[in-house]
Amino acid sequence: MVGDTATSQRGQQGSTGDAATGERTEDGKRTADSAGSIDGEDRRSENKGHLAERQGDLGTSVETSDNEFDEDGLPFVISSTGTTIFGEIKEETGLTPAPIKLSLGNSKYGLVHLEKRHGKQIRNAGFNSVEEFVEYVCKNYKRIRQGENSVGGEENGTYLLQIEDNHNNTLYVELSTDGSYWGVNSGGVFRKEYGNNKKEVWSASEVQNEQSATVSTLRDEDKSDNPTTPNGNVPNTFDSKDTTISPTTNELGEKSAAPSVQEQVLAAEEAALRDALIDKLREGHY
Repeated sequence: MVGDTATSQRGQQGSTGDAATGERTEDGKRTADSAGSIDGEDRRSENKGHLAERQGDLGTSVETSDNEFDEDGLPFVISSTGTTIFGEIKEETGLTPAPIKLSLGNSKYGLVHLEKRHGKQIRNAGFNSVEEFVEYVCKNYKRIRQGENSVGGEENGTYLLQIEDNHNNTLYVELSTDGSYWGVNSGGVFRKEYGNNKKEVWSASEVQNEQSATVSTLRDEDKSDNPTTPNGNVPNTFDSKDTTISPTTNELGEKSAAPSVQEQVLAAEEAALRDALIDKLREGHY
């Protein structure tokens, strides 16, 4: 598939030269200015003049926020909820919990990058738009893997959010410098084995397994509070004098389910009352 390699991803590309101060390098990282910081406000004003050009790169008009910007001063895209939030990284993943946002971006990251590099691929997979794809993955991912540089394999601060259907739907995200949001760098619809060589840091199946273990423990505790046979099952017979309650047989000769404990107790009480009446009749009281 187009772009189905690590080198096609922002955060996975190899740098071929030094980036200018405050610009993004080929691996998606930003360089600091001479004072060691990046002045987003200055670039925000500069970038506003290029928004029309970036919208033209998309080939369609995209709704963006008027007052929320990424660290490069570019506006965030509005999701289907009417906010800039496409999903979230939860605390249970072990990563910094924060909302996931999609910036308008440029040719190296964000919506512009996704549209230019993987837009056709994403639509061919059945999504109506790149934004719909991003929101789908952000809200339904089942696995997170550690991003790495394509050369050397060093961790680079990006993470892969993945969910599988017939393919591997993947997004690359990176935490903002201030930790307030996770920005979408890149992604695409890849083969199912994509990213299997990268370290898994969280999986929904692990959470499900933990929940199953908890439910099993609760069931064991519940069994200890109820009368059971040595194998942990409620007896399906209950003796009261010569009366035995066992699974009944229906008209077709099939055995029905064993009566519940409550039904067994009620039947036993009725049998005891009947036996008492019979005893009194025998003694001539009636």
